[in-house]
Amino acid sequence: AKTVEVTYQGVSYKSYSDEYVGTIVIPKYVSYQNQDYEVTKIKNSAFSGCENVTKIDIPNTVLKIEDYAFHACLGLKEVTIPNSIKTIGMGAFYNCNSLEVVNITDLSAWCMIDFEWNLQANPLYYGKLRLNGEDIKDLVIPDNITKIKKHAFVGCDNFRSVTFPNTIESIESYAFAYANGITDIELPNSLITIE
Repeated sequence: AKTVEVTYQGVSYKSYSDEYVGTIVIPKYVSYQNQDYEVTKIKNSAFSGCENVTKIDIPNTVLKIEDYAFHACLGLKEVTIPNSIKTIGMGAFYNCNSLEVVNITDLSAWCMIDFEWNLQANPLYYGKLRLNGEDIKDLVIPDNITKIKKHAFVGCDNFRSVTFPNTIESIESYAFAYANGITDIELPNSLITIE
C-alpha cells in the first residue's frame, strides 16, 4: 500500500502563520490522481506554532508522530492518540500548556509507545489520560505488559493508585515522573528493574 505523511506548507514550519485553526481531523486516507494513500506519519514540526488549533484527532493508520510535531500549539485542549501509534518523537507536545485531555481506547497499546528523548514527547506531561471516555484515577496495568516504558505516564497527577500485574519485569526512567497524586502502589514479585 502507498503511504503519505502529514507535513507543513512551504519551506519551513514558519512559512505560513497559523495555517491550521480549530478542530483538526487527520484523515486515514487521501486520494491523489486516482490513487489512495494511507496516512502513516505526522512529520517534524507539522503543526508547530499553530496556536489556534484546539483539538486534534489522529486516525489509527498513523504509526509515528515525529519531533516537535505539535510544538507550541498553545490553544490545544484535546488530542486523540490511536492504538496504532508506536513512536512519539522528541518534544512532540512541547509547550502545549493548555492541553487538558489525552484520549485513548487501549491501555496496552499506550504502554507500548516509545516516547523519544524527553518528557515533552508525551502529551500527558500537560493533559490527563482519558480511557474510553473516562478519566483514570486508579490505574490498572493490563496483564500482557512486561515493561512500563520511559515517560509512559509522566505528569499523571490525577492518578491515586497504580496496580501492576505479575507480568511486570521493569519500570523505565521517568515512567511516573510528576505523578504526584499517587498514594498507593504495590510492586509485584515479578519486578526485576526500576530505573
